[in-house]
Amino acid sequence: MQRHRQLLTHLLQDERVAVAAYRALEESFQDPLAAAELRRIERDHEDALNLIESQAADLWEETEEGGGVWRAWAPAIEAGAHHAGAEQVLEDLAQGERHEIGELKEALADDALPFELQELVGSRLLPKTAARLDALERLRQRI
Repeated sequence: MQRHRQLLTHLLQDERVAVAAYRALEESFQDPLAAAELRRIERDHEDALNLIESQAADLWEETEEGGGVWRAWAPAIEAGAHHAGAEQVLEDLAQGERHEIGELKEALADDALPFELQELVGSRLLPKTAARLDALERLRQRI
């Protein structure tokens, strides 16, 4: 059970940092369609955060600040938005989503993962993350 609390805590931290990263970037894009898509992805991360928070309510245990991959990428992405081109920023965001997909798939491979978490990860979080990655890839092709 402790391992599952850690998983939820890690997912919560990642989503919080991802929301902040997307929020910081949406105004960096001059293209209004790209900015709108980044806002939509930010809201999708907020929705994922709400799903995880509701699932974690009974298991919640405050932990140290973390944020996994998004914690590491967010400052670089934000700084890169001012110096790198839009394509590089979108690639960095896509890399974060790819890493998240890997972590979610790894969680699903855990045979001891309770059904409720399997449902959350497999039916909700993984498809939403894949859709965000697809949206970023479409944006990269358009820019």
